[in-house]
Amino acid sequence: MLSLLGIKQVVVVVNKMDLVDFSEKRFREIEREYRKFLVDLTLEARAFIPAAANQGENVARASMKMKWYCAATVLEALDALETKRTDVDLPLRFCVQDVYRFDGRRIIAGRIETGKLRVGDQLVFSPANKSSVVATIERWNVSANDLAIAGDSVGVTLSEQIFVERGYVASHESETPIETNRFHADLFWIVREPLRVGH
Repeated sequence: MLSLLGIKQVVVVVNKMDLVDFSEKRFREIEREYRKFLVDLTLEARAFIPAAANQGENVARASMKMKWYCAATVLEALDALETKRTDVDLPLRFCVQDVYRFDGRRIIAGRIETGKLRVGDQLVFSPANKSSVVATIERWNVSANDLAIAGDSVGVTLSEQIFVERGYVASHESETPIETNRFHADLFWIVREPLRVGH
């Protein structure tokens, strides 16, 4: 299930250590049990950290009550995680989440899944195959910028108003997505009844 959510890195925090008097023995028991559990999920924890969050023990600073633990604090372990590489070098795919009207303008809001988007780019919106040029790139509470990249959630205005709705995908004219009625998917079915055609 975690891999379906895109989770590849795991840090396990064993909280409430104050309830077991900061016992190293109890922490190691829990660590062994959860390491076995994670193996069944084909995951490996980057770190196991004993903590008492309500007291700040091993959260931002090393705990004086658990001197037997000499590795990273929770914040240090989180900072050490590898950041996900964004897909800026792939073709542009801007997924439309909604269209808003402000000050007489239509702002097409969405997320750039891959690629780069610049003011002046000619976009094609699929599946309607309507095209227009990016007039502005809008961001909430951020100064205007002429560039947006993969991972950014932005709004765009167009030089020519065309009908665009939620679910459309914008791309550059030279790299439009392939339209098909067949595709491959890995499906995780969590309903008691078996999956059938037509579900």
